Amino acid sequence: MEPPHQGTARGAAFGRSIRLEPDAPKTTFIFVFALSGVAVLALLIVLVDQYFNLSVREEIAEKVLRVESTNLRQLRAEEQAKLTRYQWADLKSGAVRIPLERAMELTLAEWKSRPDGFVPGTPELAPAAPAKPAAAEPKVGPGASNAVSAPAGAAPVPAPPAPGAHP
Repeated sequence: MEPPHQGTARGAAFGRSIRLEPDAPKTTFIFVFALSGVAVLALLIVLVDQYFNLSVREEIAEKVLRVESTNLRQLRAEEQAKLTRYQWADLKSGAVRIPLERAMELTLAEWKSRPDGFVPGTPELAPAAPAKPAAAEPKVGPGASNAVSAPAGAAPVPAPPAPGAHP
């Protein structure tokens, strides 16, 4: 059965007027809604930009324009003096502090005087040579036997005498 408000005969019989939805969209409402959305977005962009500019100004004021403390200025002056003057670091041991620029010059001159940049005290890398088979190398260390293993099918090779042993 059909509800009473639908259909022309039955809806009118109960004293109700039938309102149909208009075919035209509400363009004014859509336009106002879209315009208000764009306005809110533009307002948010302006607010974020202003907040960013305020933060940048505060950082510059704190890090660049702020007056340094006297302790920090004194520490930096002491550090600068240690880096730029000749001083005794330890009079008893004879250690001397020299200016940083001079130390770099001396280090470079010493480095250039070495053959191929070799640093004394560090092991020199040998050129790559073909590796010997591991079976022919003697084992060294505690618990290692002094016998050298020979390749399969060869006669055993006697071990070298131990240091301090009589032949």
